[in-house]
Amino acid sequence: MIEIVLRDDLNAYEPKPIFGLSYRTLATCACVAVACVGLGVALMAAGVPVSAGGPPILLLGGAIGFVGIGRVDGLRAEVWWRVWREDGAWGRCALYSPVRLSTAADRKRAGASPPARGRRAPAEPETEETDETGKEDHHGR
Repeated sequence: MIEIVLRDDLNAYEPKPIFGLSYRTLATCACVAVACVGLGVALMAAGVPVSAGGPPILLLGGAIGFVGIGRVDGLRAEVWWRVWREDGAWGRCALYSPVRLSTAADRKRAGASPPARGRRAPAEPETEETDETGKEDHHGR
């Protein structure tokens, strides 16, 4: 039987036909340019000063660029959003409060008494063990 092993990087190959950029990167750059120019024209038409209009334009361009080019945990945006949406569809886990040890004063206030203990049997006397040379074995062997 013949076995063909493909390297992992072959599956992740993206063709880059135009200036070393993939179609996805080119489309993202075009979307960023169109959206930022459109927002800039709209802000100028609304009378917003250029210095105040810069941050919203940068935020819009960065957000579109991240969705188009960025990766979260090595996953593209559309894969990450699908995983995130499916994760949200799972039922929520029950949350338990951590164990809290009560003090003696809390137990007295609650009227709880300590658990009753039975009578303990007397302990057997310990014997010292020695090996064949007569020396004590300190490890309990």
